[in-house]
Amino acid sequence: MTELKTSWFVPLNKTKDAINSQVIFFPHAGATAYSYNLFSRCLPPFVQLLGVELPGKGTRLKEPSIKCFDMLINQLIEEIIPILTKNSVFFGHSMGALLAFECARRLEVKNKLIIKGLIVSGQASPNNHHVSKYLTQNTSDENLIIELKQLNGLSDEILTCPELLEILLANVRKDCLLIASYKYTFRQKLNCPLVCIVADQDPVADIDKSSNWRKETSNTVYFVEIKGGHFAFLQNIPLINTYFTSLLRLEN
Repeated sequence: MTELKTSWFVPLNKTKDAINSQVIFFPHAGATAYSYNLFSRCLPPFVQLLGVELPGKGTRLKEPSIKCFDMLINQLIEEIIPILTKNSVFFGHSMGALLAFECARRLEVKNKLIIKGLIVSGQASPNNHHVSKYLTQNTSDENLIIELKQLNGLSDEILTCPELLEILLANVRKDCLLIASYKYTFRQKLNCPLVCIVADQDPVADIDKSSNWRKETSNTVYFVEIKGGHFAFLQNIPLINTYFTSLLRLEN
């Protein structure tokens, strides 16, 4: 497997030397790169799966986090360009959808690089984006836990382990600052296909809030409705992998 010379990406699968395709996963609030390792079970070994590891998270826990969304995108672009393959798809859930979208857009506008596809999940369209009043840096632990429970974002393992819960809440607070700094500005449309995963019981991103994703690309847009809440995409990994296969043209 090709060695990555950057701390910004974590390999999520064991790949063959001849890598010709790539999926890059952008994390949701509070998540680390390893939150997406379940996707490695369904794709062939010549597809490189990389999870974005943000400063202050996971393997980079001791590094200072970045509080400015635009600054983060600029740094991500610098790190992505050297490792980007000609056959690459971006996936992002919730906050990660905004990160993936802005990176894809910046790559096109400033670097003339067009990815093979963008898959977004659990995120209202950028022009409809808003932050819950409870997801702020100063929210009490109690209210933050209530909000995360409503999103089905807390496992029993985390709830019963004070140390893990403390780390998660700290990570979510870091990302609350990041999300609050996001300002959507319409530029030019993407040229790649866009797949929007919408869960029918997701309070953050229902089909109405997500519908304007269709305005963000001049290419084909697919809306995929699934059953469940905000994190229902984790129960639909085989389905999502079929879209990776299609966008990367792996059918043959």
